[in-house]
Amino acid sequence: MHHEHLLHQLTNALKAIHNLKAIVLGGSYANGSQRPDSDLDLGLYYYADQPLDIAHLSTIAAQLNDTPDPVVTDLGGWGTWVNGGAWLTIEGQRVDFLYRNIDFVSSTLDECNAGTIHSDYWQQPAYGFHSFMYCTETLICRPLYDPDAIIAPLKAKVAVYPPALKQAIIKSFLWNARFTLDNTRKPAARGEVYMVASCLARAIHCLVQVLYALNETYYISEKRLATDVASFNKCPEGFVERIYALLGMIGTNNVRLQEALMEAEMIYDEVMKLSMGETAGL
Repeated sequence: MHHEHLLHQLTNALKAIHNLKAIVLGGSYANGSQRPDSDLDLGLYYYADQPLDIAHLSTIAAQLNDTPDPVVTDLGGWGTWVNGGAWLTIEGQRVDFLYRNIDFVSSTLDECNAGTIHSDYWQQPAYGFHSFMYCTETLICRPLYDPDAIIAPLKAKVAVYPPALKQAIIKSFLWNARFTLDNTRKPAARGEVYMVASCLARAIHCLVQVLYALNETYYISEKRLATDVASFNKCPEGFVERIYALLGMIGTNNVRLQEALMEAEMIYDEVMKLSMGETAGL
């Protein structure tokens, strides 16, 4: 109830901002997977040719925040995909404001439906931001303020998992996993921990994306991996436990590194077999 009261308070304060078109609740509180330490994520939607009044937002943030001088960025302040926002603590609760350009979100959803995907590996840890994460955000978000009914048409675009997106993710990320593992062999033999550890984590992330696509489930973040995989019909047995063990066994000598690579190759082969027949040309 505390969070609902806080959301009501925040919505009433924010909806006065010039050019703000919609407010949504996102993240774990939107899909019901929140933990006691979870942040409240609020998406603030605006049109590209009608930018948010950041000065007004900064004033509201300063009034709401528990301490002076909260972080509030300009539009685009955090990059292309998470294009700015604010980090606040209000009544002891971490709250994030995240800017969302309606035009950019809508066109990105259209691209995903057509099978065009983008990845920005520097946007955020641990594995960056993939454009199809907008699909997940849109699907799970809960509108708090939407007087012009902007969110419903966006949700309609992601109501059905797109076949073209499925094929694009499987083909792209399987190729990337294979390419990464191929480039891990020599460093593993030489005992190059930095290179091998990074490559194995990257390859596993690629295989994770393939599994989400095979099971026609939109991916949102690493946090939901264990929960989501438990519901997948198409998945190597013990996948999560095996990748945890693999990453934990890497070690610091060439013997351990090559053993970890062999396990990664086995997991890759299993995911590859699950993918056969799903896309042309695999």
